[in-house]
Amino acid sequence: MNRRTILILLALPLILSVSAVSAQNGKVECSNGKVTIGFSAPANLDAFTCLTAPDGERAADNQPLTTAKLESAAIVFDQLRTANSVSPEMTVFPVNGLSQLNPEIYQKAVDLTSLLNTVNTEGLAAIKGDIPVLPPHEKPQLMSADAKILQAQGIVGLRFLTAFDDAAAGAANNNLLYAFQGISTDGRNIISVLFPIQHSAMTAPATSPKEYNWSALPEDGWTPRITELDRIIESIYVR
Repeated sequence: MNRRTILILLALPLILSVSAVSAQNGKVECSNGKVTIGFSAPANLDAFTCLTAPDGERAADNQPLTTAKLESAAIVFDQLRTANSVSPEMTVFPVNGLSQLNPEIYQKAVDLTSLLNTVNTEGLAAIKGDIPVLPPHEKPQLMSADAKILQAQGIVGLRFLTAFDDAAAGAANNNLLYAFQGISTDGRNIISVLFPIQHSAMTAPATSPKEYNWSALPEDGWTPRITELDRIIESIYVR
């Protein structure tokens, strides 16, 4: 089935390049000239934007880590945009490029790799705190909940629910995220997926998100459905 690709001209910093996404035989891809990320698009999604940064640049001293430029290729899922401030993106970050940035950013890649190796041998019980997330966020991470190991083509990682906000805000439909943080089996690339997600039962913020029973929420209340997003993750490839 042919799929439309829509280029949306966004007000973006000059450090990012925006281009149309190639889509052939149901595959959607984005490349920065050095690395390519792709996946199999479901029939209900057909609007994507490709964002690329061929080189990295560290955040200046005394500036937040969010000002750093990360070498990357990202597919934006335009139809999954919500009031959530986090853009729905699937991104590949070459580890070598991260090593040239601020030490705190590279450390997240190191910590994620270490955690995935430990989970591979000890299982999900090895997760004792928050799962590291790239790219950096301005707000603190409130929780890493309902984690599951997912594998794709030469990729392994953790899918989980998270949110970034002030602690007083709690986790709610305006900041909840479906997250996947993985690594290619050759160790060369970090794969990060962040999708805004909402649940019909979340009528008030979870003020203690780390203790909230996220797994008790019915699957059919999620928009998008977690199982549908899992299938997208399992179709990711990097080359």
